[in-house]
Amino acid sequence: MKRLLISALAAASLAAVVTPALAQPYGGASYCRYENGDGYGNINARQAELARRIDDGARRGDLTRPEANSLRHELRSLEWLEQRYRNSGYNGRSGLSPSERADLDRRLDILAQKVERDRHDYDRRGRGWDNRSR
Repeated sequence: MKRLLISALAAASLAAVVTPALAQPYGGASYCRYENGDGYGNINARQAELARRIDDGARRGDLTRPEANSLRHELRSLEWLEQRYRNSGYNGRSGLSPSERADLDRRLDILAQKVERDRHDYDRRGRGWDNRSR
């Protein structure tokens, strides 16, 4: 009887541990703040957020003018690439294919990392370690 009770208790504890893991979507929990319900991030929302972060960094002095201009140029080139992808057609209709969407997501991730790096590199307009008054 004890052996049966211990087996049942072990099975119940194992089920309690495994059940939450099974509730996760395939590929793990979604980390994208811009998810639009189809499993992919909203490209336009990400582009708008990056433009806002670049403008905010330039206004606050976290980005120098050349850094901000370079980041804006790269964001514009991604917007142009998105338009080219959308106009090329996917299965006879306009829109992004899954591989095109994944490519844009990857490129936007890289640009977001560049924005963060440049905003926190202490290369500040008018102040910072490299702009000391002499």
